[in-house]
Amino acid sequence: MQFEILQEIEFSEVKHRFEEACPPDHHTRAWTENVLNLTQSLCRAWALVRIHRDQLGSVRLPWHKSKEDANGYEVVPPTGRLLSKVACDLDGIQRAAPGFVKGIVKFSHEPLGLIFLSEVIPRDEPSYAKMIAEPGDLVCLDGLHRLIASWKFGQPSNEVELIVALA
Repeated sequence: MQFEILQEIEFSEVKHRFEEACPPDHHTRAWTENVLNLTQSLCRAWALVRIHRDQLGSVRLPWHKSKEDANGYEVVPPTGRLLSKVACDLDGIQRAAPGFVKGIVKFSHEPLGLIFLSEVIPRDEPSYAKMIAEPGDLVCLDGLHRLIASWKFGQPSNEVELIVALA
């Protein structure tokens, strides 16, 4: 995936930006902090980057089960899946996991916010352990729901700024 590096940033800045963007009581905060820490041990640097919105579809999403639905529907398999494929399947997902899709629709009315991606896979986290990625893939570390909403329902801007862990 092609992207423009706007500036390299220290991990302390990555953590600071995450803490500003994610409320302390958010149910996934501890999980994401762990993923960021695992990724830090694998990457050579972090960067604020700009990509064209059209490229978001090739972001690889980690294993994800719907927590909003009693059956825990598997939205993304353990091997991961491209954002574009998951977004295209939202109608099918709606039948099996309506609570998950309701959350996606809610996110479609909000700004994309800060998204964290990586060129390296933090395989020590179970959601990434079986991921199969292609060379050049960017993997979602945080922002899965917002990325799906942005891809499926559109984002006003053609360019998006993200934080990426560089291999």
